Amino acid sequence: MGRSKMIITGFKYVLYLLALIFATGSPAGAKEIVKLEKTVVTATKTEVSLKDAPGAIIIITAKEIEAIPASGILEIIREKAGIFLSGRTVGGRKTISIRGLENRHSLILIDGRRIAASDAVMGHSDFENSWVPIESIERIEIVKGPLSALYGSEAIGGVINIITRPITEKWTGGVKIGGGFLDSGDGGESGNYGLFAGGPLLKDRFGLSLSANYIRDEDIPDKDDDTISEIEGKEIFSFGSALVFTPSQDHEVKASYNFAHEDRWRDASRRGNLYEGLYDLDRYMAGLGWKGTIGPTISNVKAYQSKIDKVSTNKYENGNKTNTPEKLTNDVIDAQTSFSVMKNLVTLGGEFREETLEAESMADDEDDATHSALFFQDELELFNRLLLTIGLRWDDHEFFGSQTSPRIYALYRFTEKINFKAGFGQAFNAPTIKQVSKNYHAATGPHEFFGNSDVEPEKSNNYEVGVNYFSDVIDAKIYYFHNEIDDLIVWDQFGSQGRTKLFKAENIDSARTRGVETEFEATLFSDFALSAGYTYLDAKDTENDERLTGKPRHTVGANLKYNWDEVGFSGCLRYQYISDQVFENDNDELESPPDYSLWHISLEKKFLKKYAIQFGVENIGDVRLADDSDLYPYEERGRFFYANLRASF
Repeated sequence: MGRSKMIITGFKYVLYLLALIFATGSPAGAKEIVKLEKTVVTATKTEVSLKDAPGAIIIITAKEIEAIPASGILEIIREKAGIFLSGRTVGGRKTISIRGLENRHSLILIDGRRIAASDAVMGHSDFENSWVPIESIERIEIVKGPLSALYGSEAIGGVINIITRPITEKWTGGVKIGGGFLDSGDGGESGNYGLFAGGPLLKDRFGLSLSANYIRDEDIPDKDDDTISEIEGKEIFSFGSALVFTPSQDHEVKASYNFAHEDRWRDASRRGNLYEGLYDLDRYMAGLGWKGTIGPTISNVKAYQSKIDKVSTNKYENGNKTNTPEKLTNDVIDAQTSFSVMKNLVTLGGEFREETLEAESMADDEDDATHSALFFQDELELFNRLLLTIGLRWDDHEFFGSQTSPRIYALYRFTEKINFKAGFGQAFNAPTIKQVSKNYHAATGPHEFFGNSDVEPEKSNNYEVGVNYFSDVIDAKIYYFHNEIDDLIVWDQFGSQGRTKLFKAENIDSARTRGVETEFEATLFSDFALSAGYTYLDAKDTENDERLTGKPRHTVGANLKYNWDEVGFSGCLRYQYISDQVFENDNDELESPPDYSLWHISLEKKFLKKYAIQFGVENIGDVRLADDSDLYPYEERGRFFYANLRASF
């Protein structure tokens, strides 16, 4: 029996066993609904109640993440309102788009620290997806809309902050083991292992946390041509650690380290020549931070480095081989302090960042750029009903000079259950080192690319209005957003040499995205919970008066959860609908492929208090986009069965 068939047969027997376990239990009476107050830190860099936070905000908890067989944040957030997918054409890769903007317009943080963002620096990059072990995530906060007033570059579309699990007064932890297989039995086998442990080393003084994940997903051959891969394979080992020293109740010093090694592989073809495409990725983040209270101030200082090291290799059938190494490093120091003045909470801060790119395409094999910034924010309450958040950030870039980013946001408590929100912000996205460096010249592919020291940052004006309703059983939100982006950076052809085209970074385009987002959460009959979101998006290239490609006009995400706590049983049914996109066809004309829907289900049974067993099916309908249209620049994984066993202490 082949390896794939053995794995499939084994998992089928596991699923039969799980079905028997889930069948046990007895009914019990209804229970009281208890709803805890949620807080958020990303929207203001200070802790604030979710109800009173400025902006359109999504919080995804560790419990929600457990219901998804995720290898990175893309799978976790993709069904939320305002979140879309953009294809990278290589190996089925997808990247994150918030409110119709590009991946490079969304800033990703880990505990408030920016990662070395590789999008637009490394070709076909989706490398922002798997920086930390899934087991270490406490929650993910997503703030949609511009936040350059706090975070500077890359925050045009929004900010995604991955917040890791805190170290508690007692040792806690967990272990997970699981895997899955495709219904077709043709590639795509998956295995994963994870652990987390955290607690005190010395009571009230030292604490330690450790986390790790190992994930391996085999590549999936193309059903129409099995000599190439429809979705690339990957193997990820990630590790995270934190050591916390608390010299007094008012001060905390934290050292942290994250590491992730990832291998990817796929069979591909270029101009009729078959080759194996390999990626070797290493990601690092190490930092030291202090936070504490001195007199009336609450302050923190962080110094950290994040790095991504990539080597891509193509091995051709004729024996030829190409290697493309690149390394991107961010060294950052940032600090802030907050203090109250009457009913004002004032925050002052600053940042210094040096970004270094090492690549053969740079004239001296590397180049760097420095960023420095100062910011001010005032959170003001008036008449016990009106909350104003006013912010301004000044950034200075080594190459293009200075940039200011203002923001004003108002929240009015119409009643205890209804809030009105409205805000305006300006944001920017700095050009990458490749785009802005006169030392950049890439000539390894079929065309040549040149940097341009005159290129300016992308700039945006953003408007948002919304209404939020909160109650013990229902939360509902609706927002209208409008983004205008100018000076979009593109690689513009300025000449040719024979068949080789010459491109240079230029500011030539402008775009507009606008739309409506609705979100709804309800607790039904105490044991059921329903959440749903709908987004209407109008994304347009205003330079050429045409729709932006790969931006669905209508999307829906929904899930129905069931919790039978008395017998330790829970289930989750998830749904996603993607409608009305356009892509360029072979004639460079815009064409719309068919709509599609995805259904997923997961079931879980707890036993012996500390253990849980879960199984589920992703893509129940076995949707394959290539069967409907060859326009899609990405693919969805087919019907996938999986099972996980978790133990906690």
